Amino acid sequence: MSLYSVHPLQNLDSIRVLTLHPGETEVVEVSMGTMQLSAKPEFIALSYTWGNPTDERHPSHQKYDLVKRHLLCGTDLLAVQQNLYEALLQLRQKKEYTPIWVDAICIDQENKDELNHQLSLMSRIYCDATWVIVWLGKDDATTREATQCLSILQRDGSLVFETMSHYEAAKEFLDSIPRQSRHAIALLLRRRWFNRVWTLQEALMPIRLRCFCGPYELDITTICMFAALSLKIASSGQARSEVSKDLDELPLGQSSGGACISAWHGLTSPAGGFGARALFRYPKIDYKMEVPRTFKWLMALELYTHEARQRNCSQMQDKILAPLTFALHEAFAPESSEFLSLKREACGILDCRLPVSDLYLKFTRFMIDSMVSLDILSRAHRDTLYSGSTREPKLPSWVPPFHEVGTTSLLDDLLFTQYNAAAYLGPYHQIPRSLVDPFELPVRAVFFGRIIQISNHAAPADTTSTWLSHFRNSDSYKRKSMLGNCHDIAHVVLHNVGNRLADGIAWEAECQSRRNEFMKYHLSTVASIQLSITVSPRAMRKLFRFDVYGQRVIGLAPMQARESDHICIIQGSRVPFIVRETPGENKYKLVGEAFAEYFMRGAVESLNFADRVIVLV
Repeated sequence: MSLYSVHPLQNLDSIRVLTLHPGETEVVEVSMGTMQLSAKPEFIALSYTWGNPTDERHPSHQKYDLVKRHLLCGTDLLAVQQNLYEALLQLRQKKEYTPIWVDAICIDQENKDELNHQLSLMSRIYCDATWVIVWLGKDDATTREATQCLSILQRDGSLVFETMSHYEAAKEFLDSIPRQSRHAIALLLRRRWFNRVWTLQEALMPIRLRCFCGPYELDITTICMFAALSLKIASSGQARSEVSKDLDELPLGQSSGGACISAWHGLTSPAGGFGARALFRYPKIDYKMEVPRTFKWLMALELYTHEARQRNCSQMQDKILAPLTFALHEAFAPESSEFLSLKREACGILDCRLPVSDLYLKFTRFMIDSMVSLDILSRAHRDTLYSGSTREPKLPSWVPPFHEVGTTSLLDDLLFTQYNAAAYLGPYHQIPRSLVDPFELPVRAVFFGRIIQISNHAAPADTTSTWLSHFRNSDSYKRKSMLGNCHDIAHVVLHNVGNRLADGIAWEAECQSRRNEFMKYHLSTVASIQLSITVSPRAMRKLFRFDVYGQRVIGLAPMQARESDHICIIQGSRVPFIVRETPGENKYKLVGEAFAEYFMRGAVESLNFADRVIVLV
């Protein structure tokens, strides 16, 4: 009978734990037991790197991945990685005999159902643990120097102040730290723990956390602040400082790993909530705007998922599973009825049994269905073509390759979805084609990421229709269509557009002509209205007002606009437009473009909007 059969997980909140036995030899003896999280037991959760704790360029780097050690549990031998063995050995030396939860041992890795259920408990485990112990690996010749310097910085509090200072003050502060100490801290940041995909929740969820590198204890907040400050200097693009010489060999990914913890720290408290991180996406939008917490939660999840692409993991599924388990913790759940259905859908994605391609596809469709902003589609750009590797998941071109480092910018352009291409994706693929009005915009697909950016096809074209026309006439399109290889987003759109492409080209030309006339005719009208003291109620129904640099600016809507319509503005686009909500159908219908002189010149810095303005970034 296996060890896991002897200690079954009988309750939904049951976990296994290990208890270290005293000893002086290299044989680490442990015993296994179970406990229920609802009983609020005392236990330690270990946060560590499964493989080698240092990167290849670290002076103390060894080939850990090829080494296996064993723990003695009764009469059973448990095979573990070298780094985990060294962590338990160090804890035994510190006489730490509190039960310990270690994912690699306490979860039956061969039982996919158990693994999947324990995955859903991950955030709760790290949140409810009496202590979380971070293990960075064995110490080296520079560890003592690094921990002593960080201890001084922690005591005098200068690091907290300097992280908020301007560039010159921050540079002078780092230059004042002895070079030997800077070098030692840089080597500490080369520890792979800082760039793990699971690190963020393991560092932010715990109420009490201790961090060890060998026998030395250090404050994780201090070193993450140092990483943030170093990254600020290294990425400033200004004159090089002395500290840059010590950071030259430190990968930005390692600095950003620690800096990311610092950036998220404090935002996950109940006061701010997980969604507070989303406000970093649009800091110049008036904070008086009432942004629903569910929307902020989705924005933060999308941002965290994109950041996770820069991090390391042993399984490609973890690039989605780690952010999702973190975001779904009850501490971050918005208190609204609409979030309950959203949570049920998200929990359905949290399944490590799904193949990588299915998981990525399911998550992307969930985000498309749930968000008004479709930033996630702008993440789908690929710098390299599909290599055909057996390890690389086969994904449609509109699904972001989450397993790769993300390099795309935020959504930067607007495609009027007169072809309703978004209806072909996600939940909209079930809409009968005969019922799809090409000028009707699903509310959650108002902004479809620029397909030219997402597609692998490049063409010299200024408009969407001409680009599609170029693609349809290309040899690549004809060849792939014959072979049935139609996974690129351009194929999806062309399939949905069908024979209406010529109409689309004519429609775009007509729109451009009308836009030019519209702008020319109304320039004088806007000026006269701005100078006018009184405006008739009839005219007010056609006007939308907002502030630019504190000045009242008036934008003109189409004549058919109603007072109940919404004005939509997207960051990166200079043409606002009006949409009308379709009662009971959860959709918007395009009314037409709006005119706003300063906005269309790209001069908007601070916006104060009325209730009927939709802003998407």
